[in-house]
Amino acid sequence: MKQILIVVGVIGAALLLMLFLSRDGDEQRRRPPRPQEVVVNTLVIQKENLPVRVRSWGRVRSQSDIELHSEVEGPVLAGDHPFLAGTRFDKGEVLLRVDERPTRLALGSARSQLLKAAAGALPELRFDSPQDAELLEEWIQAFRMDEPIRPLPEAGSPKSLLLQTRFDLPALWNTARNLELTLEKHVIRAPFDCTVIRADLRPGATARKGGAIGRLLDLSSLEVEAEVPGAELHFIRKGDRASIQVPGTGETLTGDVVRIGRQVDPGTRTVPVYVGLGNAESRLMEGVFVEVRFSGSRLPGTVRLPGHVLGGDATVAVLEGGRLARRTIKVEHMEEDSMLVGEGLADGDTLVVDVLQGVSLGTRLRDARAAAGGSGGEDRP
Repeated sequence: MKQILIVVGVIGAALLLMLFLSRDGDEQRRRPPRPQEVVVNTLVIQKENLPVRVRSWGRVRSQSDIELHSEVEGPVLAGDHPFLAGTRFDKGEVLLRVDERPTRLALGSARSQLLKAAAGALPELRFDSPQDAELLEEWIQAFRMDEPIRPLPEAGSPKSLLLQTRFDLPALWNTARNLELTLEKHVIRAPFDCTVIRADLRPGATARKGGAIGRLLDLSSLEVEAEVPGAELHFIRKGDRASIQVPGTGETLTGDVVRIGRQVDPGTRTVPVYVGLGNAESRLMEGVFVEVRFSGSRLPGTVRLPGHVLGGDATVAVLEGGRLARRTIKVEHMEEDSMLVGEGLADGDTLVVDVLQGVSLGTRLRDARAAAGGSGGEDRP
């Protein structure tokens, strides 16, 4: 009997313990949970007049790209450097020479005929116009067979003009002068500091009048032809600054917008914008693709925000009264990794820059700067 009472007592104690634990669990479930608090990084909004950043790609090209053609005929002779693709020439250096001996002989004959005609006209001119004769005599005395001919003295009277014409002086002078100009064309000089891109003639070949000599490129006046989306063209103006990323080295060059195209490419929906680079031949080559960043017009009353803070339905997370809220904004311009925001945010608003996952609206938030400083953050309601 005593054993039975002990068993009954143990069972009763167990039942009482289970009943107590069950009531304590119900009370814990009915008790409201302690509020959760999340520490976040924030940004205080301060609007400014910010420049729009437009990113594009373009190709380097030269403003001076010319084709050379021969104006004379004859055997080709060497210049100051080998006339080969890739050779550099300074302005005024000789690219090639064309044998000038036939032209020089013809010029000597033309000068001799001109001098003979002037000497023949001199006696008659002394009789009709002594003053004009004196000028013509001075011109004859200064005449040199190996120097460029001077202009004929002007006729002081109709008789003097008729006499010069009768002795064919103007026509002979024009013939000699034309041969002098032709003689200069036998020496082909670099019109600017250039690089030979294509060489069509070599020493020993025969130049033909109108025949191709080669192609020259002026690398001291490079520009970038960038393709800018038509929707962003209104942000760019002539004279705006642009930065060009040099491929391979990572170096950044600066330039100015010098021209803006007026036709949209129907395939790419882009418009060409030309950026002048000045003297950049030691760092860029024609034809290379580069990245171009324009710093265009300014948008008033905007703030630049990281692109990742933009959520669905064009909203961002803000800290209001110590709790999470969302604000609808107006994005004025999307950039590579950022955006310019106008309406929807005001100066002094606190933007949450962290990406919050699984955090619902109204959750208590603590500013990371206040938490690091040991402050209690914003006052709780």
